[in-house]
Amino acid sequence: MAHPLKSHKFIIVFLFIAIAGGLYQLHLYRQHQDEIHTQQVKAEQEQKEQARAELDKLFKQYLANFKADLKTKATAYKDSRTVLQEMLNPYNFETKEYTKENYLLFKNDVAPDLRNKATEIINIFVEYKDSLQEDLKSQDNKTQEMFLLKWQEMSNKQLDKYINFFTKEEALIQAYENLITFYYTHSNLFSVDVEENVFLFNREEDKKAELALHAKIKALKKK
Repeated sequence: MAHPLKSHKFIIVFLFIAIAGGLYQLHLYRQHQDEIHTQQVKAEQEQKEQARAELDKLFKQYLANFKADLKTKATAYKDSRTVLQEMLNPYNFETKEYTKENYLLFKNDVAPDLRNKATEIINIFVEYKDSLQEDLKSQDNKTQEMFLLKWQEMSNKQLDKYINFFTKEEALIQAYENLITFYYTHSNLFSVDVEENVFLFNREEDKKAELALHAKIKALKKK
């Protein structure tokens, strides 16, 4: 028969070993859970970084396409604009028929073309913003706001410049239209000296009116 004291010690040792083993297992479990949590956090962070990298790539691509489209349309406008000066060549008003053709060409083709090209350029800003907003729909609100704000800050600076530019351009187009219309409505009251390439008006007041219209165009070009 076992001695009671020895049995008691045995139980205490057994309990100690059991508790120590349990604590060790608990430690291993917690360590394992910590590792899992760390891996999850790392995976989530990597996903966020990847998503952010993809969004940055998307933004850069939008910006590159935007600048390319803007440059293409701005160049097209600039090319069309060169026609303005050519339309004031006295040769185009040498006869009443030429004067009428030149007037109708400006009214029906040149001026509308320039205005349409200006509108297309301004519309680029709206189109790209709407498209970017659509592509960001799958993102959370905070991400959408961040990228849209970034885009807005960039585009607003450019848009303000173009709006100011085309406001001046519209005034210039109108000034050209006023002069060409003046020649059209006064086609019976002037002739053209082909050798000197100048207009000869029958009335002094018409010459003064022509000079004033030219001065308006010159002043607008300096702005």
